[in-house]
Amino acid sequence: VTLNGVQAAIVSEMDTLVVVRAASGAAGANTLVLLTSSSGAVVRGVGLWTYLTSSSISSVSPANGTTGTRVVITGTSLQGGSNGVASVSLCGVLSTIVGCNDTVCVVSAGASGPTNGTCNVTVISSSGAVTVGVGLFSYAATAVISSVSPAAGQVGTYVTITGVGLVGGGTSVTQVQLGSTSVRSIVSQNDTVVVVRAGAAAPGGPFAVTVVSDSGATVSRSN
Repeated sequence: VTLNGVQAAIVSEMDTLVVVRAASGAAGANTLVLLTSSSGAVVRGVGLWTYLTSSSISSVSPANGTTGTRVVITGTSLQGGSNGVASVSLCGVLSTIVGCNDTVCVVSAGASGPTNGTCNVTVISSSGAVTVGVGLFSYAATAVISSVSPAAGQVGTYVTITGVGLVGGGTSVTQVQLGSTSVRSIVSQNDTVVVVRAGAAAPGGPFAVTVVSDSGATVSRSN
C-alpha cells in the first residue's frame, strides 16, 4: 500500500478492509492511494488521503521534574489529525493526561524515570500518529522526606521537614499536610527544608507528612 507514493506499513488486511500505518510524506491534498495485492492486482483511490503538515513539539515546561510535576507540552498538530491524544511519555514513563488539544498538552509526570540526563517526550494521538521532542525533559532525583522534627505537637507547633527535592521542580511549596490536616502556615521553604506551623486536629497518630509543590509534585512520608 502506498499513500502518495510513500510505502505504508500494513497492520491488518482482508478483502474488504486494509489498515495501514502512514510513513512520513510531503503535506498535500488529493493524493493517490494505491493497493497492490499478491496476485498483482492494483486498486487505485484518487483524492482519498491527505498528508498533514508534520507534527512537532516546540517546548516543554518545566524541563525538569519528578513524580506528579505538571508539564506543559507545546507544539503543532499534536492530535495528528485525530480528535485526541492517547498517551504521553516522559523519558519512556507514561504520564497522566490532564488535558490536550492540537497545540498544547498538559500532563502529570509519572513515577520518576531515569535521572542521568535529558530524554525524549513522546505524544501519541488517538489515530496512532507519533510526535517526539528529543532531549526536552529530564527527571530530577526522586523527592524524599528524610526527617520530621518534632515528631509530635499541637496546633501552632513549629515543624521542620527535611529532605531533598521538596520543591519538586517548581518554585515553591504550596501545601503541607500532617495527616489529613493542612498546616496553619508555611513559615519558610527551600528544596531541602520546609518549616510549617501545625493546624488544629484531633489527637492521634503518627500520621503521614505530605508536601505539595506548585508544580504539582508530591512527596510523602509515613511514620
